[in-house]
Amino acid sequence: MEQNCKIVGTKMYVYLMGEVDHHYVKEIKKEIDGKLGFYIIKELILDFTNVQFMDSAGIGLIMHGYQYMKNVLGSITCVGMSQRIKKSLAAAGVFTYISEEKQEKYQEEV
Repeated sequence: MEQNCKIVGTKMYVYLMGEVDHHYVKEIKKEIDGKLGFYIIKELILDFTNVQFMDSAGIGLIMHGYQYMKNVLGSITCVGMSQRIKKSLAAAGVFTYISEEKQEKYQEEV
């Protein structure tokens, strides 16, 4: 798997791509969990810019990140979401737990 995570200070950027399904989530979770266990991360930013499809496993990935960040008093933010993904997350009630930001805000930092 390509390098999907980048650490900048206490922020971790996760660049999701392609189809965020059960198989993809299983692999990316390993990468994320490995870095979360090694670095002090206070903000997890999930970038959906290059995602064409997401099923319920993607929602599980977001909630997994939320639970971890909640435990360390951090936050989780999603950027670059398509309208289809936003509708899925809204229907699942995910925006109660995460924030959505414009991608431009985070591009300046990376």
